[in-house]
Amino acid sequence: MRIAKATEIIGASPESFEDAARRALKRASKTIAGITGFTVLRRQVACLPGGKSEYRLRMRLIFELAPDFEEHE
Repeated sequence: MRIAKATEIIGASPESFEDAARRALKRASKTIAGITGFTVLRRQVACLPGGKSEYRLRMRLIFELAPDFEEHE
């Protein structure tokens, strides 16, 4: 039996929303194994000092939990 879990993360980039997603997935994959997909929940642009912008994404990651070695019925 396969079981999945979802968790929310926030990614940021000075370049674009796409880059924010790429950075967030790259970082999350270092500690979360078995990522199978994600949903973008919110996009936001922050205005920083000096006229700079930061693109931010709130994402829901879906990943499979490690399989059980024994099933109990």
